[in-house]
Amino acid sequence: MEKTGLLEIFRSVFTKKGLYEWVVVHILHDVLSVGPHVSCNDFLTFSFASYLIEDIPLTALRSDSRYYSMMGKDSLRVAFFSKFADMMKSESSKMRSYIEGYESSGKGCYVDSTPLLNEIRRLISNAYCSHGKTGSCSQTRLFLVLDEETDLPVWYGLTPGNVLDLSTISDITSDTFISVGVEIDSMVLDASYITREFLTHYTADSGKTFIDKSPARRGFQY
Repeated sequence: MEKTGLLEIFRSVFTKKGLYEWVVVHILHDVLSVGPHVSCNDFLTFSFASYLIEDIPLTALRSDSRYYSMMGKDSLRVAFFSKFADMMKSESSKMRSYIEGYESSGKGCYVDSTPLLNEIRRLISNAYCSHGKTGSCSQTRLFLVLDEETDLPVWYGLTPGNVLDLSTISDITSDTFISVGVEIDSMVLDASYITREFLTHYTADSGKTFIDKSPARRGFQY
């Protein structure tokens, strides 16, 4: 992480006392721990990495709620991915030495969103679209945007609504460009997106690339 420039980004984004070390510890735990039953606290207690941690006591790692509460802030998400996207587009990026064929174009690929259930508590976006639990369980969707050349994630977010249509794509495209300056140039879509309105809006002149599954019930053969 040091050699690729990631730690430099972490230090500049996670400036709150202890948060930078918390991030590093959780990454070490996720990558190096053996088995799902080894807690972050136990892992660090038996690891030499505990000597590198100065700002957080080991006992604080027994509960992850405070860590995830801090990491869930929108300002941190925007700050991290903005700096990450800038680093990827930089010609002097350290990542070029570690990723074969690395050459970020600054273009993004939107990957079809994943529905989140209404049962998830405190999912604020449900308030904008919920019609009651009997109406539809999938009201909020988690979406992911990858760098088109390297497949590395450059943005993610939540979008309200259980209807997949042109407005959903427009909102996500706008949110990605405003937040991190990445233009969505290609999309991997589910069949629900492919409507006459969608195909009419994105003509061949738009320069967009789509991979999608066509729904036979709407008259498309393939």
